[in-house]
Amino acid sequence: MRTSRHAIWIILVILFLINVCLRCSWVGVGARLAAAASIDDDADATQTRAGAATADASPEPTATIDPTARGGTYVVQTPVTLGGDKLQVLVAETFQDEESTVFERWVRSTADEYTGVWAVGGGKRAALVGDKALIVTRKALKYGIAQKTDSFDLNAKPFVVQYEVRHEDGHTCSGAYLKLLTKPFGTDVALEKLSNSEPYSIMFGPDKCGETNKVHFIFQSVDPKSGKKVEHHLRNAPTMPHAIGSTHLYTLMVDPATETYKVLVDNELKRSGSLREDFDPPVEPPKEIDDPKDKKPSDWVDEKMIPDPAATKPADWDENAPRQIPDPKSTKPPGWLDDEPKLVPDSDAVKPAAWDDEEDGEWKPPMIPNPKCANAPGCGEWKPSMIPNPAYRGKWKAPLIPNPAYKGPWKPRKIANPDYYRVDKVQFLPITAVGIEIWTMDQGIAFDNILLLSGTNALQAAEDFAVQTWVKKAKVEKELEQARKPLGKDERNELGPLRTKLLDVVESALGYIELLVDAIDQGLARVGLQEPVHKTIELFQRQPMLLAALLPPLIVSIMLVVTNMMGRKGLSRASAAQRADALRKKDDEPEGEDRAAGAKSSRMRASNAANRIPTESQKESLADDDSDEVMDEDADEDSGISAAAAAATGGALRRRTSRARKADE
Repeated sequence: MRTSRHAIWIILVILFLINVCLRCSWVGVGARLAAAASIDDDADATQTRAGAATADASPEPTATIDPTARGGTYVVQTPVTLGGDKLQVLVAETFQDEESTVFERWVRSTADEYTGVWAVGGGKRAALVGDKALIVTRKALKYGIAQKTDSFDLNAKPFVVQYEVRHEDGHTCSGAYLKLLTKPFGTDVALEKLSNSEPYSIMFGPDKCGETNKVHFIFQSVDPKSGKKVEHHLRNAPTMPHAIGSTHLYTLMVDPATETYKVLVDNELKRSGSLREDFDPPVEPPKEIDDPKDKKPSDWVDEKMIPDPAATKPADWDENAPRQIPDPKSTKPPGWLDDEPKLVPDSDAVKPAAWDDEEDGEWKPPMIPNPKCANAPGCGEWKPSMIPNPAYRGKWKAPLIPNPAYKGPWKPRKIANPDYYRVDKVQFLPITAVGIEIWTMDQGIAFDNILLLSGTNALQAAEDFAVQTWVKKAKVEKELEQARKPLGKDERNELGPLRTKLLDVVESALGYIELLVDAIDQGLARVGLQEPVHKTIELFQRQPMLLAALLPPLIVSIMLVVTNMMGRKGLSRASAAQRADALRKKDDEPEGEDRAAGAKSSRMRASNAANRIPTESQKESLADDDSDEVMDEDADEDSGISAAAAAATGGALRRRTSRARKADE
């Protein structure tokens, strides 16, 4: 048993090593065969799954996190503050620092309900080597995190909110939006106290769960009469794009001076318009509202059409006429056998010798299709085909006419809105922090490259930054997606028959290895060995000569262990066979008379089987008989039996099974 366990662990390690080799080398080769085009080294390297867990993650993260982002470097030029009203950078977060440094800027919520653990690093689908992101590690949890900003007035200049989201492990139900938080959060309320009840100025980003599928744009204002905050939701918000592993860019641009907005997804304009006209409830409440005390009068007539009271049913209207009638043009085909039934008793069937009329009832042969009907157009009573009845009119109803008493649709009268207030200019609440406060059923959600810019050049600066980040990612992700797609028929033909077969084998093998390695990775995580194995793989990646030196002795060890185990199993099986033969010779050898009796009994049962299908209990009884070979020969000769015969005699056979077995014995 101990040897078997050692062999299993050695096999697991070798499978991971093989996976490393496949991902580092063969996947790139397969992609070039499939796409007939080369992908740069950085793009190939993105297929490697480092998968090491973060040091401070508890419980163990289930999303793939690489703290070092595979050791690569990724540097971008973030926007910088310019003079005057051109550009002011409030937030420019790329998450490229060490995790500890990032969490100095971004403070995680310590509220009891926010048990989700954040991590910083590269995910399993990062398109650019060295690129890091803020990642949701586990599903079915709440997450909260925020970064403080200087108290800032959004009403002075145009501003832009832009960031990236990638769902690495698929999307079922989750939000991935940002909140621009306002006072007292970040001032009187500490960042670690972030909760769902904290006030915000703007909420922006994707959200999909159940029937909800939109890119939110919500802003809050203060009702000057009640002092309460009011949420204004964008009507007809754009839907959320979705593709597993693809990074999507979300951009919001607002110009307070013109009271206009723009919502862009992946650099494409999805919505634009007026802050006053496109939101529910509107920024400025209506001057008049329906009078809640006004009720519709009891004599109000709002039926526009009524049945004509003067109309009468025509005398020739037959409400009982059938919908269908026999086709008068239909004629009986010549040769139709009216007096012949469709089923007749099987004349070749023989009453079983073991049938007891008193116990089993009167025996009747099974029914089979009438052979006389085979060469005739039909048998039995002939009936013409049915057609729609031209005289059918259904139930009579009076025609509709305009209602002379119709007063139109009733509406309550309008009164002055007591909650009305005038809004001279749309005002946004000042911001004090940027936060992510979500509840998700998914893991592996990666947030990256968060920008909050203000100024006349804000949108241009955000577009320039996207060229360095999202545009590059989208290009690589598209190339990798094309490489993963199967070749078209014409492309495969160009490779030649031998290369096409080789490509099919490689693609199939890689798919099975991918599934097996994922299952092993999950098993290692459950037993707490995921991190040591991943670190071993990283060591072999950095020192391939060490891997080359260890592989041969490991393979030889596995071969020896497997050979030893197979040898022992063979000996055990041989010993068991010898013991079984000895027991059969000693105890199971029947006398001559018993053999004859058994053969006779078997033939009788085989003859009866010609007219019936044995039940499961009968199969077991026949299998125990010592004359199986004789039974099989006779049964094969009489195996032509119909389903109708089985149905006719099946019930009686079940009653006779127990008695027949006793008689045979």
